[in-house]
Amino acid sequence: MKGNMNKVLIALVTWFCWTVVFGLARVYPLQTNGNSVAIASFTITRYGETDKADYLQFMEDIRSKLGTGTPSHGIPVLPVSVSKNQKYTTVELINSGNKKVTIGLNVLDLYVVAYKLENQNSYFFNDPKFKDATDYLFKDTKQNPLKISGNYESLKTQGGDRETVYLGVGQLDSFIYTLYESTLPKDIAKPLVCIIQMVSEATRYKYIENEVVKHISDRFLPKGDIISRENKWQDLSEAIQKSVADEFTKPVQLQAPDYNVYNVYRVQQVKDDMGLLLNQANSGETEDITT
Repeated sequence: MKGNMNKVLIALVTWFCWTVVFGLARVYPLQTNGNSVAIASFTITRYGETDKADYLQFMEDIRSKLGTGTPSHGIPVLPVSVSKNQKYTTVELINSGNKKVTIGLNVLDLYVVAYKLENQNSYFFNDPKFKDATDYLFKDTKQNPLKISGNYESLKTQGGDRETVYLGVGQLDSFIYTLYESTLPKDIAKPLVCIIQMVSEATRYKYIENEVVKHISDRFLPKGDIISRENKWQDLSEAIQKSVADEFTKPVQLQAPDYNVYNVYRVQQVKDDMGLLLNQANSGETEDITT
């Protein structure tokens, strides 16, 4: 009898411990800030087919982890809000020489806010909107403020003009070395423009992701089609989510590769281009995301 009671007691204790551990895991999920594991990683090999598959998986991993809002027309949507300690997350880029750059992202709009090198230094854009990023990202490093912000106009003043900065896996591979060689704005502007487009913009747009994949073994310059989409992500996100019977309430203007302007009136015209939408509830609060 005593033996049976001991078995029951052991079973109860085991059940209690199991419930506490896994119950807490559900209530308090793993954090995505601070020193935790990045949500996605892309390692460059310079072998075309391998890089193609790995880059596509990198994009999918980011979208699946961050697209937690209610989908619109089958397109993933970013969350409407998160707690303060969930506002930022990280992804990793590792070049063919095993140099790693960890990128800090805002989870509500995919804005790049900072980056970290393996020399225990991290660098934060001068963006007042994301001044709290230092409270949550890369706290185990020496946090260094950059003199430039992360928007394209600021980067352009330092030579990071989207129309003259090549994109591509090989170019990204080279630019990662540059980030280890200098922290001067004039030197890092081009690498950061490349990273912003190949991480944030390509996550937002399958159209841009597909261009990277198409040129997986070479490089290319963004033209009107890519740049106009980058500038209109907020507008397209809102138009898609507010559409009625597939029709936009007002047209969104895009450009062809040759910069000729045209209007988009329906979701179906751009549905296949989209990768991840800005939540419409945040469209009024997100200014100059890509300009």
